[in-house]
Amino acid sequence: MLKSLVCTALGLWLAGMFSTSVQSADILVSPSPGAGSLVRITGQLEFVDAVTFLRKTGALKEAVVLLRSPGGNAAAGVLIGRAIRKKGFQTIVPTSVKCISACALAWLGGARRFMGEGARIGFHAAYSLRGGRPARHSSANTHVVNYMRQLGLSSRAIARLVHASPGGMYWLTRRSARDIGIKIGF
Repeated sequence: MLKSLVCTALGLWLAGMFSTSVQSADILVSPSPGAGSLVRITGQLEFVDAVTFLRKTGALKEAVVLLRSPGGNAAAGVLIGRAIRKKGFQTIVPTSVKCISACALAWLGGARRFMGEGARIGFHAAYSLRGGRPARHSSANTHVVNYMRQLGLSSRAIARLVHASPGGMYWLTRRSARDIGIKIGF
């Protein structure tokens, strides 16, 4: 499974379906007394971060993934989210923290998802740059939609999460999550 996830992401990245930048996220794993491990992901998510996440969490049996990121590479977000779901990890965006775009995709992978009071979890359509401007990328969005379906999200939830233009943002709140059928804690 790990090999197929990496191969899929590598193919999508090489095809230019997902945007990239030069700075990657920090991924720190800390043992947590009596509760598995705490995995902290902070910063811009890039493709290499998905590989780093898979390597650093491969041996973990139980973990909570704490997310704080302005977004980044959609393939990285999807790969990290799939790995989180496969391992049964929980995800959390703490109180008053932003988790946008690729980060939000990773957060969705949580077997149990949590968002602190005032957490800002933002979604928009996947895109590529055309002429230096972000433009919806239909193949990339197809992959994002398929991932959301695999997570068991409803058609209504999926439509809401991928509707915002690349320059826009749909901000998920506890109430809107409940309204579109996305289960969260806190």
